Amino acid sequence: YTRAIKMNPHSAMAYYNRGVNLRIEGRINQGFVDINKALEIYPDYLEALIDRGIAYQQRGQLREAAQDLQKALRIQPNNYKAIISLGVVAGAAGDYKSTIKLMDRALQINPNDYAALNNRGYAYFLAKDYDNAMRNFNASLSINPNFPDALHNRGNLNYNIGKADLACKDWLQAAKFGNKQAEENLKKFCR
Repeated sequence: YTRAIKMNPHSAMAYYNRGVNLRIEGRINQGFVDINKALEIYPDYLEALIDRGIAYQQRGQLREAAQDLQKALRIQPNNYKAIISLGVVAGAAGDYKSTIKLMDRALQINPNDYAALNNRGYAYFLAKDYDNAMRNFNASLSINPNFPDALHNRGNLNYNIGKADLACKDWLQAAKFGNKQAEENLKKFCR
């Protein structure tokens, strides 16, 4: 991509692709510079907007993340990745109602997305709507019984509603599949 940029320094696609590769290599800041350059050249570059929105979210820059993802959705209103990502940003900002609505929208497009079901369940959990949270965690796990995030979250819910034995079972399963938070909960709350 560096060669492509030298040949055509106005190629938004070359900057975007190099930026993505730099981030994959762990050179996050350099990748961010290239993605910004791609958007400077072509402000409506959908993939670059979504990618930068996700990068902003990972950096804790939620306002900037939401702006990029909302712009992406103005360009392509049913872009699944932008909908899911904006839902995650809304949740990180504490706007659980928006997260639920965005996950509803995503699940209309793909009803079998176990991660979206888990995300919606987690938003319900944080909003203290435990019945809907449990329904979503169970639905996620009915699609992928080994999904560690849903196991961990359902364990947290079970613990909160006084079912420590079920919480420990969920956390044990989640830990087997690599969920570090579940491992910590096992050490702290289960014998």
